[in-house]
Amino acid sequence: MSWNNLFTGIVVVYGLGLAVWALLRWRWPDRWWWLFLVNSFAVYLLLPLPLILVLSWLSGQTIAWLAAGVALAVAAYLLGPSVLPIWLRRRPTLPNKPILQVLTWNVLNKNLKHTAIAATLQQANADLICLQELTCAAADDLSTSLAHTYPHRLLAAQPDDSGMGIFSRYPLTPIPHDMAGVWIGPPQVAQFTFNGQPITLINAHPISTPPTNPLHMYVTMKQRVDEVQTLMAFVAQQTTPVIMVGDFNAAQHSHAYDQVRAKLCDAWVEAGVGLGHTFPGKNPIDNGQPNAAERWTPKWLTRIDFIFHSRHFVTQRATIGLWDEGSDHRPVCAELALN
Repeated sequence: MSWNNLFTGIVVVYGLGLAVWALLRWRWPDRWWWLFLVNSFAVYLLLPLPLILVLSWLSGQTIAWLAAGVALAVAAYLLGPSVLPIWLRRRPTLPNKPILQVLTWNVLNKNLKHTAIAATLQQANADLICLQELTCAAADDLSTSLAHTYPHRLLAAQPDDSGMGIFSRYPLTPIPHDMAGVWIGPPQVAQFTFNGQPITLINAHPISTPPTNPLHMYVTMKQRVDEVQTLMAFVAQQTTPVIMVGDFNAAQHSHAYDQVRAKLCDAWVEAGVGLGHTFPGKNPIDNGQPNAAERWTPKWLTRIDFIFHSRHFVTQRATIGLWDEGSDHRPVCAELALN
């Protein structure tokens, strides 16, 4: 076998592999636990792509270039517009429109660095802060340190990872709801007024899918899709602009994400630059040190923290906030212009 044929074979196999993944995801999104894992970390399927392009050039055969073209098309689908330089992006700007700054962050219930959390939140200077895994101790400390900047709050702190909380510059009115599910933190729903317009805010934390055993992964995948469908049914009933944020425990190419994006915009896709990965970071155990698995896990493997909004808003800017080195997530911030 000549080198050209070998190079062509490698390129064709790679291009076909990416095409098969894209078709499986389109036809049966998250149907099997292994497909869910591939979807969650699909961006890493592109790691060989630079080598594939070199091999295509070395091969010089038409079929190799065609397979490389398929790979590039799948790469464009995987990465989306957020990896393009800002000057190539076609982001709508809304001059003289009121801007609402929103932040979401899973602060980790084991995170005892409450001063660092407060410093991160103050630096972000958001108008609305939505937290997940908010403990009672963290809620007390943050309520004290952020009292002047955020006089309005809606706290559902808990001693475990089910705590939730909203800090706001604007008065909040809790909205009763009956959204059943096996949530990590039950959704918080509130309404506030911005520039004379009532806005509905949802802070959510659906169930996670730890890579333990296939049956457990399958069950939690289905539970999370059910929870997201419940959220979207609630969103469909709203007559006001909607902002929905939180740690969704599902990546951009998951079925749960597709359910949300069918009705709401993703602030990062609109105006973020880069992959925007938020998880996992340092994950301390009780003594504050990562265990062996956590120590060898690369940081920021995927994006599971989101700011979604209805089309009443246009995202002007989306960024990753400062990391406090105590949570296993990074905060996500967005500037939303009310259209």
